[in-house]
This record gives sequence, structure tokens and C-alpha cells, in this order.
Amino acid sequence: MINLTLEAVHKYLKYISNECDRHLRDKKVSYDEINQLSIELERFINMVNESELSKETKSLINKLSFETDNKDIRKSWLKSIINSLLLNDESPTNISYYNIQKSRIEDLKKLKNDVSNLSLKLKIK
Repeated sequence: MINLTLEAVHKYLKYISNECDRHLRDKKVSYDEINQLSIELERFINMVNESELSKETKSLINKLSFETDNKDIRKSWLKSIINSLLLNDESPTNISYYNIQKSRIEDLKKLKNDVSNLSLKLKIK
């Protein structure tokens, strides 16, 4: 068992929130940044699950998820290709890049919001 305190959990949640802010600042989110943050979050959740924290706390933390570059992006990419071929105004590659960035930014904002809400719930507890 890992000895993890609620104070340490709050610090880690703050770290994740700060990482989201850092990646959002330049409005360009790379695959490596997403991947690294995803690995960090998974590692944190594993530490929590191996800790002596309450089942309720573990359950709340296990609800955190961070998935990006999902099927919606591929669908929108296909739709964008069709539109670009019909309208001839922008290349599919540019549209795809824009859609991927937009999705990643939204995913980061959601994660930041989820982490902030979780931190608040744990403080109230």
C-alpha cells in the first residue's frame, strides 16, 4: 500500500491543472503533450488505487478520464475532406489539423474543469 494523503492528492490535481494550462497557453497541443499528460493521469490513478485512501475518494478519482483523438475527429476529418473537395477552398490536411487541435484543446479544458471540480469535492468532504 502507498501512503498517499489527501494533501498530496490536491497537490497532484493542481499539477495536472497547471499542465493543462501550460499546454493550452500556446493553442497548439501536440500528440506528445497529450500522450505525456495521459500517462501522468494514469500513473496518478494507479497510485491512488494502491493507496489507503477511502473507497469514496478512490471512486471519485477513478472517474477522471482523458481521451482524445477519438472517432469524432475521424468523422469530422472525413466530412471535411468531402466539403473541401466540393468547395475547393481549403486543403483536407489543414482542416484535419484544425479539427484535431480544436478537439485536443476542448479535451484539455474538460480535464482541467474535471480536476478542479474533483479537488473542490475532496476539500468539502
